[in-house]
This record gives sequence, C-alpha cells and structure tokens, in this order.
Amino acid sequence: MIFVGDCGSLTLKLANRISALRYEHLPHAVVDKAISLIVDTVVVAAAGASAAGVKDVADLMIGEGGRAEAKLWATGNLLPATSAAFVNSLHAVALDYDSLNGTVHADAVVLPAAAAIAERQQSTGREFLTAYVIGIEMMARLASSVSGPAPGWSHTAIFGGFGAAVAAAYLLKLDPQQTAHALGLALGQAAGTQQANVEQVLQKRLQPALACRAGVFSALLAKVGITAPTFAVEGKFGFGTLYRKLDQSRVLGGFGEEFFLMRTGLKKYPICACSHAAVEALHDIILAHGLTAADIMYIEARISPFMARLVGGKGRAAGDLEVFAQFNLRYALASMALRNRIGLNELTNQSVTETAVIEFMKRITITVDPQSSGELAPASVILTHTNTEVLCAVSSFMPGTPEAPLTEETLRQKHQECLTNAMRSTTLVTLKRSVERNRAHGVVFRGLP
Repeated sequence: MIFVGDCGSLTLKLANRISALRYEHLPHAVVDKAISLIVDTVVVAAAGASAAGVKDVADLMIGEGGRAEAKLWATGNLLPATSAAFVNSLHAVALDYDSLNGTVHADAVVLPAAAAIAERQQSTGREFLTAYVIGIEMMARLASSVSGPAPGWSHTAIFGGFGAAVAAAYLLKLDPQQTAHALGLALGQAAGTQQANVEQVLQKRLQPALACRAGVFSALLAKVGITAPTFAVEGKFGFGTLYRKLDQSRVLGGFGEEFFLMRTGLKKYPICACSHAAVEALHDIILAHGLTAADIMYIEARISPFMARLVGGKGRAAGDLEVFAQFNLRYALASMALRNRIGLNELTNQSVTETAVIEFMKRITITVDPQSSGELAPASVILTHTNTEVLCAVSSFMPGTPEAPLTEETLRQKHQECLTNAMRSTTLVTLKRSVERNRAHGVVFRGLP
C-alpha cells in the first residue's frame, strides 16, 4: 500500500486510514452488526421497489442501457455500476423505513454503492464488507461532527456522496491520493435540501440516491486520473466551511478503531424519524390504558423546532400523498389513534384520503418547545380522554435506536411487512446467504439478485 504525506490535510489523513483498513481489523461485533444492517436494508429496498415513482425511474435507467456491470436488486437487470447504485439506493430509501445513524440514512446510500462496485470488480466478500463499513464510518462521522445552525441541508444527501465515494474507492483499490481525489470530487457534487421534505415531493427520496451515484462516479473518475481538492473536507472552501461547522478531531479520531456503525438504529415505522418519538408516546398511552379512537377527545404532541420544520405542517402540501404520509406528524398520530398502527399500508393514497383520518387530524395539536434542541427525541404526548382524564407519555429516545432497540419480534414483523409488499421476496434469503458465505470463506462477491 502506498501512503502519501498528509501535508496537514485532514482529507489525506482520512484517505490513509481508509486505504490501510482490512477485514481483519474489524471486530466480530462490527461484522455481525454490519450483516444485520445489510439484511434490513435489502428487505426494506425490496418493499421500496414498488413505491411511488420508483419504477418509472428504474425504467428510465434501464432504457438508457450501458455496460452490464451490476444488477438491479428488484429486477436483475444489469446496468453500469453508477446506474445500479442509483436505482438500488432509491429502492432502499423510498419508504423511509431505512436505518438511521444519528441524522443520516447511511445504509441506504453506502450499501448500494459498495454492492455495485463489488460486483463490477468481482471483489471478495471480505473486501465488500470492509468497504461497506468504511463508507458507513465516513458518513456517520461527518454527520456527528457538525454543529451550529442547521440551515436546511439534507444530511443524508450532502454526506452521502462522501460515504459512497470511499466505499467505492476501497473496492477499486485506489491509493490514498486517489481516495482523497474521490472525496474532493464528491465535494463538488454535494447537494440536497429539506425543501423537498417540506413540500412533500418525490425529490426527497431521489436525493440520497443521487448522492450514492455521485460517490460511485467520483471514485471512478479518481481511478482514471481526475484530480480534485486535497483539502476537500476542511479547506477554506471545503465541506466544513461551506455547509456546517466541522469538528475535525471527531471525524478522524479513532477511525478504524472505534466504529460509529454500532450506533445505527433500525426504524420501527416507515415515516420520518422526527415523528417516531411522538408516535411511540401515543402508542404507549393507548397500550397502557387500552384505548380506542372513541376514547380520545384531543391529542397534543410537544416536539422540538427541528422536528416541527420537517413533520409539523398543518395540512397537505401540493405534493405526493405517500410522501405526505411520511412527513406529517398529525397524520401519523391520527393513524395510530384510529388504526393502532402506522405501517406500509397506511402510506397508500386510499389510507391517506380516508375521511375518518382527515377528520381526526383536526383533534390534534402540535406544540413546539423552543427550549428543546432535540432532533429525533425527546417528544411528549398529552391525550385528553372523552371522560376528561388527561394522560401523558414521554419518549426520551427514538424507538429502534441503540438506547431503545427494537425487539426481535418487532423486527420480524417489520421484515414480514416489507416482504409482503415486495416485488420479489427471495431477495432477503439470497443476500443473507451470500453475505454469510462471503464472510466465512472470502469467496468472490457476485452481487445481489
């Protein structure tokens, strides 16, 4: 392995660490966690293949054709690695059921990137898993290192290109300087706005997929000799200056020794993470007191300003009904109150436009606590019973996070729900066997079905 002098560059220091990491450096707990996250992501992607707009995008990419390098998970069509990564990422993120690490959906971006390049390069399973872990670390560390005002960037989109780029760079066997160039090229394409969330439009689910494709393309460009800024992460006009203030020591400290991947949580509900704590609080009240919708007079949810700007809207924007269901807390709470659930079936147009739900939403108030700095938790719910009794609950953590992990039964139900909605339910079994075989024997990684 060729190492380059870092010249004080954080970007080059990261590139050196990335290039030096090997499967043997990964603790068993990290490998086991990685496999469980990969399985969850592919199951969610299988369900996402039939989400609104997704098939149209896949058909567009299939129509463009190109070199047969990597498979689309849902159909088996062979496309260029950049296109396959883009479509598979879109499938993984479409239903907002994908895993969460801090404020980023790293798996939905990094896994499709790593899988596409691994198939293109005929990488071993161990190389694939290592590249996947590296990409998750890159995204998670960047996301956890920023501070200051959050002006409205979509974190998964702006961090995603960096994670996808380093995962692809590792599998392409780029040297540290080339890996740094891949990061610089990713910087030049970093974009993504929460305006898509606010207006509840399909672009929201495209942004992580665009970042995935940009990261893969960045690594491929670096491989053929395209140069880019060496101070991409920390430079005068680098990421930490233009986007959000960055704690450089947190990005690099312990890289390859402390694994942020272990902090990844699995979603309980297929809606924006900003709604989960409040929905869980309402669920707890209903369960504890055996309530039905007929018992509920009013509901008040108290959330942070960050949550409110993404899910606190009063009504439906002129966007997509499925996205509305994912990004409106009032709808999620109304669904939980009336149906005792908010799952994939509750994202359909028929469910969203049901008169009973629309009417029940009028009983729900969203209160913003200006003192709360929480992004995903805490959130509280105050329920007024028809007998005037007031019932309260607080969710201190988003369900599914390491602090409040899902039970095995809840996770099983989630996966069953996804597979029931999937275009092809064999994806999970095939991938799990492939990953476990590769992990045990280091055989060539042949991509996903």
